[in-house]
Amino acid sequence: VNVSMSKFSRGRLTPVEDWSKSYGIHPTRELLYNFPTFDPRHMNFNPEPTLSGSEASRKWMLERGLWSEHESLTSGAEFAQDLWFSHLCTPAMPECTPTEGPSTWECHGF
Repeated sequence: VNVSMSKFSRGRLTPVEDWSKSYGIHPTRELLYNFPTFDPRHMNFNPEPTLSGSEASRKWMLERGLWSEHESLTSGAEFAQDLWFSHLCTPAMPECTPTEGPSTWECHGF
């Protein structure tokens, strides 16, 4: 499917016509790797948080020159969220969340 856009839009991808399986993004979350509680150093060890999620992974790959700005990943996990489709032809999320109108789904092809 080839879709032209004039603004950021949210949505999902699906390989099946009945939407029984769809793909979105893993939400970003902090992962803290600390010492185990039996180690006394855990009391004052403050690790730098590592970000996990689709957007964090995309940025990590991009910063290390392993992907171009046009590559990303999606997830079929049950907790995956809508991904952003961009009029800028990149998978990067908007820097600030655009205001959204009513949630209406439109199938652009299958």
